[in-house]
Amino acid sequence: AIEEAKDLFTLCVLVAQEPVQEYQFSRLTEQLDTDRRTIRKYLTILQEFFILSPSYKWGYERHRTLRMYLRDPRYVGALNLLSDAESALQTEDYRDNLVHSVVYGHLRRLTFYLNDYTDVEMPVRYWNEANEIVEFVLDVGGNPVPVALSTRRGEDAAAQALTDCLEDTEASRGVVAGENIRQPYAVDDSILRLPLWMLLYIC
Repeated sequence: AIEEAKDLFTLCVLVAQEPVQEYQFSRLTEQLDTDRRTIRKYLTILQEFFILSPSYKWGYERHRTLRMYLRDPRYVGALNLLSDAESALQTEDYRDNLVHSVVYGHLRRLTFYLNDYTDVEMPVRYWNEANEIVEFVLDVGGNPVPVALSTRRGEDAAAQALTDCLEDTEASRGVVAGENIRQPYAVDDSILRLPLWMLLYIC
């Protein structure tokens, strides 16, 4: 049973109106004034209805942190329209949330195809170590395939984060994607650089 139905809405608004980030479960328990078990139940309900999905850190069995994505980009727009002007996302943050929502949904579908149309428990996770973040790590047959976005931080910073991820995990290759890739389709060692539209075209 849902203890506080409004908390489901609050959780979705939180994801829509704040810049994409890593959340501590402890912070969510304070914001929603509930316990961790209840938050996990809310996440399960939202995921079953394809409204919101959690993404957990690659390589960890116990999950103290997570990133969250609204599964339909239209939810990001609708939930921001419901807010007042002062609390709504700034234009760049709002656009970033849309990009992340679209890419996450696409990579979920791509992972399903790459795993021979088989669902895996956590198909798209993320990597975050020493303040370096790779937004998406696909689980393909149990092997990590990292995808770093150049949004906001630039291509070089995304490539550096991906390099660190490759050194820290079992991944052998990864992708840097963005809207302003200087050398699209270039392969630098084990990193493939793709325009964002091309990443979304792969399926």
